[in-house]
Amino acid sequence: MDVPHIESDPAVLGGEVVFEGTRLPVKTLLACVDGGDAWDRIAASWPWVTLAHVQAAREWVASPE
Repeated sequence: MDVPHIESDPAVLGGEVVFEGTRLPVKTLLACVDGGDAWDRIAASWPWVTLAHVQAAREWVASPE
C-alpha cells in the first residue's frame, strides 16, 4: 500500500500540515471522518483521497513531534 506523505510548507496554506502535493489539511480530513461524514461525500469533495490518507493522518496525529 502506498502511504501518502504529509508535509508542512510555509508556501502552502501558511505552513498548515497537508497531504503532499495538495492543499488539503490533515486535520480537515480527520474532522470530516471523525465527524461522521459519509465516505461518498468525502470522495466527492476529494476524489483522490483513499483510506491510506486517513491512516497516514492518524499516524501523523499519533506520532510524537
